[in-house]
Amino acid sequence: MAFLTRRNLILGAGGILGGTLVGAFAYDSYASATYSHGWRMGLLYKLSEKSNWTRLFLRDTGEGEIMLGVNSARAEWRGGDGGAQFNPWAFSASPEQARQYVGLEGRMVAVEYRQVMNRWHGWKGDTAYRLLGMTPIDPRLGPAGGVEVKRHGLRSEGRRIGRLVKVTRKGFATKSWEVTVQEASGGNNFLEMSLLDDEIYDAAIEYLRSGRLLSVSYIESLVRNPLNRDTNYAIIGIKPVEG
Repeated sequence: MAFLTRRNLILGAGGILGGTLVGAFAYDSYASATYSHGWRMGLLYKLSEKSNWTRLFLRDTGEGEIMLGVNSARAEWRGGDGGAQFNPWAFSASPEQARQYVGLEGRMVAVEYRQVMNRWHGWKGDTAYRLLGMTPIDPRLGPAGGVEVKRHGLRSEGRRIGRLVKVTRKGFATKSWEVTVQEASGGNNFLEMSLLDDEIYDAAIEYLRSGRLLSVSYIESLVRNPLNRDTNYAIIGIKPVEG
């Protein structure tokens, strides 16, 4: 047939290849985009270099896990957005980072990370959470007198005692600030809460990095705007528990 010329076949094959490459590039850009950026706190008990078949044994990554909070154990619960949350929390790193933080195993640490949209079939790590940095907790961090904003809830107001084990800014088109509180002085009671203010958000990160026991003031609303928070609980104050 006239249209099945060598030139047309070459052009058709080139178009298919070009479209495939453009699609692969677009997917890689999407998969590597940042969905959330935040901090988590807990006991670092695993940090290793790893190679497996998903990377054709050609690319090593660093893989780590922290047991969230203090004196906790393996657990699973629902986050504010309905997604599954796990303790321990796993993250991925480069081999260089895995070697950089050798010596922190067995210590309480604060981990800064970003969450990508998709982990790209394990080529760049076993998880969607990519390590940005890690520091031992420092009880000197955080405003000494606490921080508070004035708001009122339609359903209830109260205080919880616990530690911040996750503080994150998340979302793709719209962003929200979300927090996980380990209630009491330890254990597996994890409560999802939200933040509405920059000042509280900045202080929450410092308090997470301190590992200190905190008094968390909050309001509970009957309804919420799903575009600016995942939960009905909004933190309005954080203050260290003395003694």
